[in-house]
Amino acid sequence: MREIFMKPDGKKGMRRFYAHMFKNKTCIVAKESKKIAGSICFFIDKKNQYGLVASIFVARDFQGMGVSKILYLKLLEEFFKRKLQYYIGSSTTQRVLFLSEKMRRKEFFSSIIVDI
Repeated sequence: MREIFMKPDGKKGMRRFYAHMFKNKTCIVAKESKKIAGSICFFIDKKNQYGLVASIFVARDFQGMGVSKILYLKLLEEFFKRKLQYYIGSSTTQRVLFLSEKMRRKEFFSSIIVDI
């Protein structure tokens, strides 16, 4: 996603992406005093019963405060409500990888699969 959003027309693509996610109610937003602290957006594959993280963002002023952890936990609650069996995601962020290990992740190729 980062490569797409960094292109010359990236802002336009980003707006379309988030408009689609908000329309489909597949984006969770964290706010603090009316400021957006972060967001996590996802796709759902009902046929195969899994959820996939499309993007996660934490505003610079809120980094290092546990916002991404809260977003991931809310995401897993949402997947549970929707009766999804798996969460699939990938990350290079050490804190995210540590959290997924605590959640008994299973590695499958370059993705992480977590039983919900």
